[in-house]
Amino acid sequence: MKKELTKQDILDLFAKSRQESRQESKERSKKLDEDLAKSRKEFDEIIKKLSEQIGGIGNNNGDVAEEFFYNGLANKMSIGKFRFDSIGKRVKEKRGNVEDEFDIILRNSNTVVITEVKYKFHPDDVGKLLSKKIPNFKKLFPNYKNFKIYGAIAALSLPDDTKNIAIEKGFFVLTQSGENIKLVNDKVKNY
Repeated sequence: MKKELTKQDILDLFAKSRQESRQESKERSKKLDEDLAKSRKEFDEIIKKLSEQIGGIGNNNGDVAEEFFYNGLANKMSIGKFRFDSIGKRVKEKRGNVEDEFDIILRNSNTVVITEVKYKFHPDDVGKLLSKKIPNFKKLFPNYKNFKIYGAIAALSLPDDTKNIAIEKGFFVLTQSGENIKLVNDKVKNY
C-alpha cells in the first residue's frame, strides 16, 4: 500500500532537495574556484616567462649597442675635436643616498663626456640624461667639479625627434653608420 505524502513530507523533501542543491552548488563553486586559481597560476607563470624572455631580448639589444659604441670609442678615443686619455664602461658609483650607473665615460685632463647608450633612444631618454645622469655624476664624482662636462647620446636606432631634442640640448649625438660610429652633432654645451 502506498503511503500518501503529507504536506510536511513534501516540505521535508523540498527542504532536503534544496539542501542537496545548495551543497552541490557549493561544491561546483569550490571546484570552479580551484580550477580558476590553477588557471590563473599557470597564466601568471606564462606571463612571467614571457616577460623574462622579452626583458632578455631588450637587455641583449642594449648590450649589443653598448659594446658597439664602447669598442668604437675605445679604438678612436675621440669625439669630434675632443681627444681622451681614458674610457670607462658601465661605471657604477654610490655616495650617500645617490647611486647611478653610467654606460660610457670618456675623460682627459679637463673634460668628461657622459655617454648614455640605448639600442633605440626615445625622446624621454634625452631628458633623463640632462635631469638625472649629469647631476648624479656631479654628486658622485666631486673630483671632476672643475672639469668641462658634456653629455652624449649613442643609439643604433635614432628617431629624428630624439636626435633633434638631443641637438637642441647640446649633446653629442652618436649613431651607427655601417661598421663605424657617425657623429651627428658636435655643437655641444658644457654642463
